[in-house]
Amino acid sequence: MAKGTRITVDLGSEELLKAIKIAAIERGKSIREITTEAFREWLERREALEDKEDLKAMMEAESEYRKTGGRLFDDIVKDLGKEEFRMSCLSEPSLMKIWDNSEDALYDNL
Repeated sequence: MAKGTRITVDLGSEELLKAIKIAAIERGKSIREITTEAFREWLERREALEDKEDLKAMMEAESEYRKTGGRLFDDIVKDLGKEEFRMSCLSEPSLMKIWDNSEDALYDNL
């Protein structure tokens, strides 16, 4: 393993250091590998938790939006019907750019 960035960590306990050394020996790994693995796992759990929190916040925002009378874009298109919505876009050039473009043409057949 190449030398990388170094840090110094005060574990606050001789017992914890002993336990880490024993675990490293039992697993045939270095303390560097054990601590690096622990940091990576911690970051992955943190990212997963943030993703769950983002999803929860998005769902809460959608729920609040619906409670206050708001409607989602997909619901409006369903209610109007595809062709009626397309016709209403004709009167608004910025919407027409979104609705009629070759990049999204494959979605027209869904």
